[in-house]
Amino acid sequence: MHFFSTNKLIDKFNNNQHSQSESVKYLVALMLLISIAQYAISLCPSPELSSDDKLYLLVEFLIVMFCTVFGVYLCYKKSEQVASGGFLERFICLALPASVQAFILIIILILLSTVALTVMIGDDSYFMESHLFLLAFVLIYEIIFYRIIYNAICKLSLKPLEEVSIPK
Repeated sequence: MHFFSTNKLIDKFNNNQHSQSESVKYLVALMLLISIAQYAISLCPSPELSSDDKLYLLVEFLIVMFCTVFGVYLCYKKSEQVASGGFLERFICLALPASVQAFILIIILILLSTVALTVMIGDDSYFMESHLFLLAFVLIYEIIFYRIIYNAICKLSLKPLEEVSIPK
């Protein structure tokens, strides 16, 4: 992988030496770098962040990193079983509706949890502010997101790339 030199990467593209599996590695690296930057900014020294808050952010970061690497890996492997090539296009396009669906499901789960806790206990504030409760929803969101993409890839019935005619 080339983390800094675009010229070396351009040479690989020009010489058809860049594979789909290498592209997946770049996708994972990009997603990890974006997440690292997001969490690094969150962890900047701040008087408002307690040590519990920092621990929560670290655990959330680790959950997201693990789910990202594992989720992309599983989706890539399933995509290669369906048809070689084209994973990035499928993944990127499927990620938008998957993220919207996962977001809606999480909102529904949070609302149902809030109602259930209010009815059962009379107060949901402890749970809604609990780090463990929030981490559970982060994990559930990640699982739902990658599961939707994985299921969509499973439903694909693609022809090998040589058989696909591209309209002009």
